[in-house]
Amino acid sequence: MKKLYNILLTFGHLLVLNYKLSAQIANCDDFCVTDIQIDTINTNSLLVSVYMGDTSVTHINYPFIDLIIDDNGDTIASDVSFEFYTQFPNTNQTYELPTTLNFIPINFSCSVQLVYHTFSPGDTTCILPFPCTNELTTTKVASTKSREVKIYPNPAYQYVTIEFYNPEQESYTLTLLDTKQQIVRTLTGITNNKLILEKENLKTGLYLFELVGSTQVPVTGKLTFK
Repeated sequence: MKKLYNILLTFGHLLVLNYKLSAQIANCDDFCVTDIQIDTINTNSLLVSVYMGDTSVTHINYPFIDLIIDDNGDTIASDVSFEFYTQFPNTNQTYELPTTLNFIPINFSCSVQLVYHTFSPGDTTCILPFPCTNELTTTKVASTKSREVKIYPNPAYQYVTIEFYNPEQESYTLTLLDTKQQIVRTLTGITNNKLILEKENLKTGLYLFELVGSTQVPVTGKLTFK
């Protein structure tokens, strides 16, 4: 019995060690809030795009936007739930959270609090200014149009249409992941600004996607199949 206990204890220590090793701390200076928009589909929602440029880590765990505070010190958006399991380096990820704003004022600026889990308190929060002032990542900030994406219908039953900005007909690759971060479908050679994704053998549920071209900042989003 004691031998079995020691085996289980050792296994538990290994699990904890692996769990901690998988949690990585990225440099806050390598994040940039590239865009903030009012969601035109979901009312009272804000779309916040965050670029991560730290290539010293492979990913960050369970990122979400905790708070957005304007220059007057007022909280204009807040959320405490994560919607992505991870964010990878050199990607631009769009977070959705409830807001009190009805429109984005001219010359709008604010502080965005990005939280991700490293399982060591005090090392999980980055306070990011908007507009972005980070010299390391501003070179990756594309125009607002290049980050716009329309997904409809969403939720979908048989197929979903994804529209994005691609005036130069650049070749894009779409990667679709399930909530376990497993790649379930890949589409290559997308040169149009619109694609139709059919459900086919996909299970009902939430999916995350990333559209990657050779020159533009990657476009990310989420969709649901019923």
